[in-house]
Amino acid sequence: MQNYIKARKTVKFLFWEIKTGELSYLYLDTKDYLANSLFYKRNISVKVVDNFINKNEKYIFVLCRVKNKYEKQVEEALEELKKKMSLCGYLDYEEKCKEIITKINETRKKNGKTTV
Repeated sequence: MQNYIKARKTVKFLFWEIKTGELSYLYLDTKDYLANSLFYKRNISVKVVDNFINKNEKYIFVLCRVKNKYEKQVEEALEELKKKMSLCGYLDYEEKCKEIITKINETRKKNGKTTV
C-alpha cells in the first residue's frame, strides 16, 4: 500500500499543459517528521509547502515539492518510511495510509476524477 499521493505539477497555457520541473507529494508522517532524516540521508532537497495537523491524531499530512530528478529517491525514502514507522512503534501506520488513500480515491471517483 502506498503511503503517499504524487502529482506532477502542470501549468495550463491556452490549449497546452506544460509540465514543470517539480513533483508534489502528500504523505503521512508523525509530528516528529520521521521522513526528514530519510530525505536527508539521500541528499534530497525537499520544499515543504504545508503541514496538516489534527491535535487529536498522532499522524500529520505533509505536502512537499521536489525536483523531478529526485522522483525515484523520494519514493524509495517514502517506502522506507513504512519500515521506520513500524520500528518506531507506529504499528497502525500502513492501515491508516490505506484508509486515507481509499477515502481520497472514493471522493475523487465521486467527483469524476481519476484515482491515485
